[in-house]
Amino acid sequence: MDRSITPRPLRLHLSGSTPRTWVDGDAASTQLFNALSIVFPRGEKMFVEAVRLHKDVVRDPALKEAVRDFIAQEVNHSRAHTDFNDWLASLGLPVAELDAQVAARMEQRKSLTAEQRLAATCALEHFTAIIAAALLGSPGLLSSMHEDVRPLWLWHAIEEIEHKSVAYDVYAAAGGSYRLRVVTMLAATATFLTRVTMRQRRLLREEGQLGDLRGRARSFVRFFGPRGHFSGLLPLYLAYFRRDFHPSQHDDTALVERGRAELDALLARHDAPLRRAS
Repeated sequence: MDRSITPRPLRLHLSGSTPRTWVDGDAASTQLFNALSIVFPRGEKMFVEAVRLHKDVVRDPALKEAVRDFIAQEVNHSRAHTDFNDWLASLGLPVAELDAQVAARMEQRKSLTAEQRLAATCALEHFTAIIAAALLGSPGLLSSMHEDVRPLWLWHAIEEIEHKSVAYDVYAAAGGSYRLRVVTMLAATATFLTRVTMRQRRLLREEGQLGDLRGRARSFVRFFGPRGHFSGLLPLYLAYFRRDFHPSQHDDTALVERGRAELDALLARHDAPLRRAS
């Protein structure tokens, strides 16, 4: 399995011609991804801080290098999504309001112990990794995204898979318990699903689309129906509850390689190649 972690910053190319409903004209699906993006800048910072709190327990040179690359990738993700969120704000969406709510949640998390914060990071990194795998495994979903926005989600998905084991390996090195890991995942699941749904609803209300129940139902089926983009995630999610679980047990090599090729081709059309972080 290719486990290389390569930090690469991304330059976005959004303009007045980039459609505000950028997922195939589907408001509910667009606002689902927008809701995710709004939490990423502060969420990525939380992940970095949680891992850094345990840097002294990391002895393995390979893991130390992986931690450095993980941090570099997460910093790049935070910057790119900040740029994207600024664009959303320019469209009149309530980004500042929702970001303030995220900030308040992050402030509450500071009362957790360092071990609890790292366990939460492991849980949420698992969420982002399996969502990334679903995204890379759904060419139809990627192609439904407008070409100006698609590189962001394709790039982010690739890098989430590249570093999906890092926080988990740091947790193991710190002697984190199985019980805390699974209890935290249960709590994180409830919080993650609830908060993302609330943010999506707020964005839809701002766009005057909350009452479009038929459109919201179509979007739900698109993601969670029998052949939905995310309908196959349950086994990957449940694997986290095994005592012998490790993120590397699910081989995403082919998805990542295909994603990298698609990303390079997409960016070449924009004349905007990715640059290796210095």
